[in-house]
Amino acid sequence: MYICKAKEIALEWTDNFIKDTSVVGAMFNGSVVDLDGNDILSPSSDIDINFIVDEARRMDKIGKIMYKGVLLDVSFIPLDMIRPVEKVLSTYEIANCFHRNSIIYDPTGYLAEAALFSSQNFAHPKWVLERCENVYCKIERGIQGFQVSQPLLDNINSWLFPAGICTHAILVAALQNPTVRLRYLRVRSVLEGWNQSGFYETLLELLGCSHIPADRVQRHLDHLEKVYASAIRHKKSHFIFENDVSAAAKPVIIQGSQTLIDEGNHREAVFWMAVTSERCHKILRQDAPEEHEKYYPDFINLLMDLGVETNEKIQSRIQAIESFIPTLRGLTDKYISQTL
Repeated sequence: MYICKAKEIALEWTDNFIKDTSVVGAMFNGSVVDLDGNDILSPSSDIDINFIVDEARRMDKIGKIMYKGVLLDVSFIPLDMIRPVEKVLSTYEIANCFHRNSIIYDPTGYLAEAALFSSQNFAHPKWVLERCENVYCKIERGIQGFQVSQPLLDNINSWLFPAGICTHAILVAALQNPTVRLRYLRVRSVLEGWNQSGFYETLLELLGCSHIPADRVQRHLDHLEKVYASAIRHKKSHFIFENDVSAAAKPVIIQGSQTLIDEGNHREAVFWMAVTSERCHKILRQDAPEEHEKYYPDFINLLMDLGVETNEKIQSRIQAIESFIPTLRGLTDKYISQTL
């Protein structure tokens, strides 16, 4: 399906949603904002929609839903996150969509005002540095979730997401879109352009997959497909990420990872595979403990390949991330200063 057609379908769903809820604005976000209308929407891609809501009407993330053959990923942004307009350029997750002026719904005209400010100032080093600082603060917040007394499963994200967010500092510095699933593929291209390919290997080492062979990643994906299906079948409780583990989301997670492996980018598939494995096991631990126990050894094998199968090893990897931040900051600051 062409991007232009997929956007039409997304707009139809958005119009219907707005009729039933009180939102103050809406925008496209994610990789779709960088694509031309005549580009093809990959079967393993979705269209991100951000609704702007005021504090009193803040809503939970909807997540991934299928509508007329198009996978939508729907979330909400509080209005205070983009007010005043300067906040748009200091918040790295949303700056690009304002810079690209991907507004869907703007009854007050405020989003257009913010988009104009963003387009005029997006590349100014002051704001690029602020967005990079926003990335580093997010890494620090993620790390703080680690508690040695917690079960291993509850500490995974205190290493996994900070490791993955390190890529966003580089993408932000390069004025690139800080995407989610394909972040490593995109940052590899940026670092090759900077003649910093060795730096990329360090990022993979923080994730733990720098030396993992393709056949091992394929084996882990095969296991993930099984536990993913089990999590879909047994899910009963409410999880903030629940629609990311669903039949509708399967093409993004499973087929998308398979495509990366088939294209020789098996290491770049590992991050989102690990994220999804963790989510599946949290669902099963809550709603189907027997299934959790059944598949947990496969999950531990993945963690062993990544070198984080104990809380002590996770803590050590977190310390490696903290030690790496000054080096990462030095690289991004140097690149940004060269644009002055």
